[in-house]
Amino acid sequence: MLKTKQVMVKTPETQIEEATCDWCGIGFPKGAINSESYGEVNIFFGFDSEYDEEKWIGEICDDCFEKHLKPKMRISK
Repeated sequence: MLKTKQVMVKTPETQIEEATCDWCGIGFPKGAINSESYGEVNIFFGFDSEYDEEKWIGEICDDCFEKHLKPKMRISK
């Protein structure tokens, strides 16, 4: 038999304090983090590629996205 009781448990959470564009280095202060002035890039490589099942992430500002990635990418539906 199990004897149980309910316990309030607080789990730690991570809060972003600042984001920086990985291309140009511009920083976005805490107040702008949830704004639409930067995005996150996620790339996953499949099995047997040079980067075998690695997931790469980075932050990018709107200007760098327009300049570096948008011309080479397409919108995913």
